[in-house]
Amino acid sequence: TYGKVLSQAERDTLQQRFAGVTFDGITKFYPLPENLVLPYQHNALTFEFNVIETGRNFMVNYQFMLQGMDNEWSPVTKKRESTYNNLGEGEYAFLLKAQSPWGVWSEPTEFTFTVLPPWYRTWWAYGCYAVLVVLSIWGLIQVQTRRLNELQKELESEVEKATAEVKNTLQEVEKQKEVIEEAHKEITDSIDYAERIQYSFLATKEILEKNLGEHFVFFRPKDVVSGDFYWADKLSNGDFAIVNADSTGHGVPGAIMSILNTSAIEEAVKEGAVKPSEIFNKARTFIIERLKKDGSEHGGKDGMDASIVCFSADKTKMTYTAAQNQIWVIRAGQIIQIKPEKMPIGKHHNDTVPFVGG
Repeated sequence: TYGKVLSQAERDTLQQRFAGVTFDGITKFYPLPENLVLPYQHNALTFEFNVIETGRNFMVNYQFMLQGMDNEWSPVTKKRESTYNNLGEGEYAFLLKAQSPWGVWSEPTEFTFTVLPPWYRTWWAYGCYAVLVVLSIWGLIQVQTRRLNELQKELESEVEKATAEVKNTLQEVEKQKEVIEEAHKEITDSIDYAERIQYSFLATKEILEKNLGEHFVFFRPKDVVSGDFYWADKLSNGDFAIVNADSTGHGVPGAIMSILNTSAIEEAVKEGAVKPSEIFNKARTFIIERLKKDGSEHGGKDGMDASIVCFSADKTKMTYTAAQNQIWVIRAGQIIQIKPEKMPIGKHHNDTVPFVGG
């Protein structure tokens, strides 16, 4: 066959019919476009081929292969066309060879062409993708930054509120602290004052030294003021009496009870009692009568556990009474235990039984 060079008008007509299809011209001797470039939407091709053989054309065989798609030659066939659909982008070469009726194969004929990628896989599309990604990331960063700024403002506002609340709380705590400190001071001052009052009821150092000579006092109450006390005085008969006692209650209530108990002992002495048992019996009566006025149904059952020891003027005789508070006597290196009577000085189921002592 033969080929020809197309005029510009013919090329324009073909290019309008096949939009996007480009080629440089038609090859000589074969009507094939040179440097054919196909857009992706025209990626289906049909190759028609024939050889010049007079008389026995039906005996001609063909083999073909599309490099870039096929890995091997097609089976021997008498078909004179081959169709390829949905070709991917890339460089292709269609190879064709023919076998004469005498069994001689020709050299392969080659036709090359190019299929462009779709628009969304072109370099400029990838560039657009990159720009979109960058813009998206930038937009996300801006949105996140704005959100973080708003969150920071909210947190700062919350911190300011919390700080104000903490300041208010600290001010309240400081006020409460001042109130507590003032109350503590008042309570401490009151307890200290109560301690001085309670100590004024205890036996003085002067009276103990005058009547006992060499002696010591071990007095260590649990609280600043308590129900523990010791009392001493000269009796009307010249004997010297000393009392060790543990009043009902602890702390301030115990201290108040110790004052009442001391007053009861002093009242018994004023009434002329000189025997230890007599002093405790009168003191018990005084305490019971006094506590009848406490508002309870049967009167208060408070009082004290106590022991009293009386020494004669010449210190040759000792008498005593122990009310649930035993006495120890150390004599000649031996400890003598004097067991108490099993009833307190106060309201008790045996409060009509008199103390005896010894």
